Amino acid sequence: MFDERGRGVKDAGPSTPVEVLGWSAAPAAGDIFTAFEDEREAREIATKRQALHRESELRAQKAISLTQIYSQISQGEVSELKLIIKGDVDGSVEALSESLTKLGTRK
Repeated sequence: MFDERGRGVKDAGPSTPVEVLGWSAAPAAGDIFTAFEDEREAREIATKRQALHRESELRAQKAISLTQIYSQISQGEVSELKLIIKGDVDGSVEALSESLTKLGTRK
């Protein structure tokens, strides 16, 4: 860690600006920091944590494709498709809404 003048710093208390070398991204608020004597050990742990984080994100994503929606509709599992239309202030939402309403059928 280095202070604003580039001098090495061992401790940094609250509201003390420091520059930390070795990070690929800025930490999130509330992140816990751990110091290691060996750089190799720190890199191994960081790699493991990144892999676990990526894996948990992949598990959390439950995206559904149009093919899956179509098969669910054809099997009768889903009877309506709810959409969120996002647009600007120039009236494009109303135009999209009207066009989609005209496409609807009783089925």
